[in-house]
Amino acid sequence: MRIDATLTRRLARRAFVAKAANAFEALRLKLAALYARLSDRAARALLAEIIARLADAPDAAAMRD
Repeated sequence: MRIDATLTRRLARRAFVAKAANAFEALRLKLAALYARLSDRAARALLAEIIARLADAPDAAAMRD
C-alpha cells in the first residue's frame, strides 16, 4: 500500500508541475500577443523585458523539466 501512496503523490506532483508550466507558458503567450498590439515604444520595450525575464526565470526552467 505504501508504494501506491508514494506513486500517487508523485503523479499528483507531476500533474501540478505540468499544470503550472502550462499556465506559465499561457501567460507568456498572452504577453507576447499584447506586445504585438502595442504601438508605444516605451511600453513595448518594457513588455519585451518582462517576457525575456519570464523566459529566463529559474522557476520556468524547473517547471519545463
